[in-house]
Amino acid sequence: MSEKTALLICLILLSVTHLTFSQEKGKRETRAVWISTNHRLDWPPPTFDEDVQKESLVQIFSDVRKKNFNVVYFQVRSNGTVIYPSKQEPFSPYFKGGTDMFPSYDPLNFAVRTAHKLGLEIHAWFNTVRCFSGGDNEILDSPSHLLKKHKNWVVKYRSDDGMSYWLDPGLPEVRNYVVDLLKELVENYDIDGINLDYLRYPGKDFDDSFSYSIYGKGKRKDEWRRENIFKLMKQIYTELKRLNPFLKIGFSPIGISKNKRGEYFFSGFSDVFQDSYSFLKNKIADYASPQIYWALDDSPSFESVAKDWKEHSYGRNIVFGIALYKPEVRKELKGILQTARLQNPAGIAFFRYSYLKETEFKGFGTFLFPAKMSWIKTPSIVPPTKFTYFTISDDPFKLRLSWEAPSNSSVVKYYALYSDKNLITILPSSKRNFVLSIIKPNRTEYKFTVTALDKLWNESRGISITVENEKLKRIVKLHTERHSPLLFKFQNRCALIFDSSEIDTLEITAGTDTIGSYVIQRGRNIIEFDNPFRNEILLKTKKARGKYLLNMD
Repeated sequence: MSEKTALLICLILLSVTHLTFSQEKGKRETRAVWISTNHRLDWPPPTFDEDVQKESLVQIFSDVRKKNFNVVYFQVRSNGTVIYPSKQEPFSPYFKGGTDMFPSYDPLNFAVRTAHKLGLEIHAWFNTVRCFSGGDNEILDSPSHLLKKHKNWVVKYRSDDGMSYWLDPGLPEVRNYVVDLLKELVENYDIDGINLDYLRYPGKDFDDSFSYSIYGKGKRKDEWRRENIFKLMKQIYTELKRLNPFLKIGFSPIGISKNKRGEYFFSGFSDVFQDSYSFLKNKIADYASPQIYWALDDSPSFESVAKDWKEHSYGRNIVFGIALYKPEVRKELKGILQTARLQNPAGIAFFRYSYLKETEFKGFGTFLFPAKMSWIKTPSIVPPTKFTYFTISDDPFKLRLSWEAPSNSSVVKYYALYSDKNLITILPSSKRNFVLSIIKPNRTEYKFTVTALDKLWNESRGISITVENEKLKRIVKLHTERHSPLLFKFQNRCALIFDSSEIDTLEITAGTDTIGSYVIQRGRNIIEFDNPFRNEILLKTKKARGKYLLNMD
């Protein structure tokens, strides 16, 4: 390869856009979005074509990652059906047209693998107590649906939103069933967390007279109901942590947990018997993503509710849920995000993906790791080893970086690759190399660093290498010594290195053809243009009145 060609290669466009991301050391923020599979609201699309289904999910996750989110709350259970093969509940009808009609792939396994390839955490969004709502009544005909298998566990409930079916959490066998269903999920899938939804009663007029008559034992019904939800949450947390101590277990409660004195808003504590603050105080949840689903000037204000949650976090993570489905929220999204961050939460979560896709939200400026959970203890993590590089196809600006796993590789979830302090990409632990091209290099050496990350995004020390380009160094030295323009040709493009002592206008012509007029700055300028397929070009500076005839051979 000639030195001229070597310089032109530096002008090839960068094929890896991850170089625009930056990881601010020490700064973290959970950025989540709910992705609904119920009624195909976000996914799968309205088709039974499996390739289209897969491609659609890849596009959704890629869009989420491009916008610099780091967590997806992915719905795995709704309407008493699940989107993975289960020994306990019927499979969702939205993939092949009927319950227990399976595609040739496992949707949840595909989702987990896709998320991790992109460096996204995936939390299984799980409808906990509600087991049916909506108009897909054929689901209820499945012989394996709870309404058929355990009819005495299920209570029909009517509200302004229509008819729905709910498990009775006052029955110990119901609580055991929910825990067993979650254990099946955790045992079979490499999910990063659980996001428990509908962990509550539907309302005050829920008919649980049967369970209350057996287990109430003279307690006030509202206290007894809150106790049942607390027991369920505690049992879930204890059993799942025994299976996977690194699992992040959270819940999505009603936006207002408890009314202040003199307030009478719909609240989790009084209306659906969900004492969310007690979950956090008793350390039986790692995070809460409260549904603060209103605009800034609603009553009560977004700010006051967000403040209440942060004041009652008891050291656990609070991720504010934001209602993108409301036009008034989308209209003032910037202000809501600013207001939310004033409370210094662990992060924010948007409900839900389809509205994120339709919203003019450009994404977060930089990629950050999810918020820390310091109470979840992980083994110490050490850096990778044997970090090396080599060029590809004799191209000095296309590099393959590779490394070997650290000695405690079993705790590694991802690798992070940096160029100087800028994050290039996050890679799953199974991948230990990366190919990149450097766009328009402005120096002759680059420092790359690779670190290892565990399941909680705890990061090892880095191991670094410096990549030098001797050919480019010689060209730069040659140009500096001669102080004369240099022209290089590559395929159908040309590049010109031109030094100027002042801001000027440079005109480039080839014979009778005008290639272009360019404003040049003081110092070194690199100008790209199409190859005119001529042997010579003429340069003219307007102010300096200089002329240069250059040959491209």
